[in-house]
Amino acid sequence: MKTGFIGLGHMGAAMAANLVKAGHDVMVFNRSPGKTRALLELGAHEAAHIADACNGETVITMLADDTALAHVVLAEGGVIASLRKGAIHVSMSTISVALSNELAQAHAEAGQRFVAAPVFGRPDMAAAAKLYIVAAGDFAALDECKSLFDALGQKTFPISAEPAAANLVKLSGNFLQAAAIGRGGHARRQGGHRPACLCGSAHLDALHWKSLQNLWCPHRGRQVSAGSIRRTARTQGHPPHTGSRGESACTHAAWKPVA
Repeated sequence: MKTGFIGLGHMGAAMAANLVKAGHDVMVFNRSPGKTRALLELGAHEAAHIADACNGETVITMLADDTALAHVVLAEGGVIASLRKGAIHVSMSTISVALSNELAQAHAEAGQRFVAAPVFGRPDMAAAAKLYIVAAGDFAALDECKSLFDALGQKTFPISAEPAAANLVKLSGNFLQAAAIGRGGHARRQGGHRPACLCGSAHLDALHWKSLQNLWCPHRGRQVSAGSIRRTARTQGHPPHTGSRGESACTHAAWKPVA
């Protein structure tokens, strides 16, 4: 499949490499220069501009946060302005539900299709094509993306026709993992055992537990995306309460209704 790939950080570079290795025709773009050389040696093609990465059947974005993704997709000369009608934008970043809904509407108005497919897994899992992918969007579009997902992960969970549902699953999974890590650390400081508080939940029954064991947490990386969790909570009318100093806002968050 001819696809563009935008965002060549630790996760994105490994994912783009696996697409090339699987035989896909990949056009790569990164806002910061100097990250394409290894991919070009594998057989990828370099896009000079975002528009050049949007000439295929699909374009995948793997960017740091809402701000970065919105800039790449919604700005003049961005993905929506460049993608042809009927083509698919696959967003694999950890973003807020609000932005996911905004992108879905913008793509629909442009005659394009939008799939949200955030991933569970760290860069080593990305390099080994062992990610867990939670995918949502038009089911025909999900079928068309299957060969891409197969090259990137060990299992894909198609959960809904609404793209934002996948982002909600991703954010809640990150939140639960952060909470488990925080509670486990607290238990160890108190001389107890790490509590197994998540594995019996209905949320994790929908996913493979090993996927959550390999998430990044606030003390190991930035992937928990506390800002996305806060934005999503506020759009639902439940802003998170930040915990005590030195602790993640995700770890001891308590949902409080808006007064």
